[in-house]
Amino acid sequence: MGRVISCCNAKGGTGKTTVALNLASIFASHFRKKVLAIDLDPQGNLAVGLGVDPREIRKTTFRLLMDDAPDMDQYIQKIKPNLDLIPNALEPNMEAMLSSRRNRERLLESRLQPLKDRYDFIILDTPPALETSTINAMVASDEILIVIDCGYYALYGLNQLMETLSEVQREFQKYDLVIRALVNLFDQRQKMDREVREEVERFFESLMLETVIHKNVKLTEAASSGKPILEYDKKSSGYFDFTRLSKELLDIYDRKRKAEKEGTASRAR
Repeated sequence: MGRVISCCNAKGGTGKTTVALNLASIFASHFRKKVLAIDLDPQGNLAVGLGVDPREIRKTTFRLLMDDAPDMDQYIQKIKPNLDLIPNALEPNMEAMLSSRRNRERLLESRLQPLKDRYDFIILDTPPALETSTINAMVASDEILIVIDCGYYALYGLNQLMETLSEVQREFQKYDLVIRALVNLFDQRQKMDREVREEVERFFESLMLETVIHKNVKLTEAASSGKPILEYDKKSSGYFDFTRLSKELLDIYDRKRKAEKEGTASRAR
């Protein structure tokens, strides 16, 4: 079953799209995993970062959630070997229309269920707000990756985000939902960045990932060129950071599977 990972933060400017884009691309290309990237942000930047012209998008994630009996293959675009995309685009009254739907928090979960056997990973990019599409992502996910920048307001809204995640866990009985935190846009030379990182690590403690994504202009250039960093510059620090992040996550999953197998064998004995 494919693992669903949401890149979340109610605060804008944290680099969620860059993380979703490059994590999906490196999983697919470097590690040969089958990946579906889904854009829940109406700005649609994930598609742009993968070379898709937003003016050509017709089957969007929003339309998928509004479709009562969607043909999923009509919404999925083949981007590269092992990497598919469901893009998004801004439409009028999106939030109001989604909020009016019955079982609105479970729309995405039901759409993804038949796809989980087809992919190793389904990676969701969410909007910078705790709105209906973000709650859909949380409910549909196995794992929440909270992407935190090192700006002055880095911790702003994190308490509310964690409270919302706790409510989702309780209301939808998602007690096995995994939460991890990732420091992004980090500059070791800046005192404020170092101080913010320390604050974030105190806030999240054991939920922190070891990998840190450093501030790197090549990541911005790559996205504006419609390419993931592995296609734009494999010599950049951004490429090495995202490769480390991908490997760290894969190692975590491998250890978990190994522990589960050993536990099953022990119970069988």
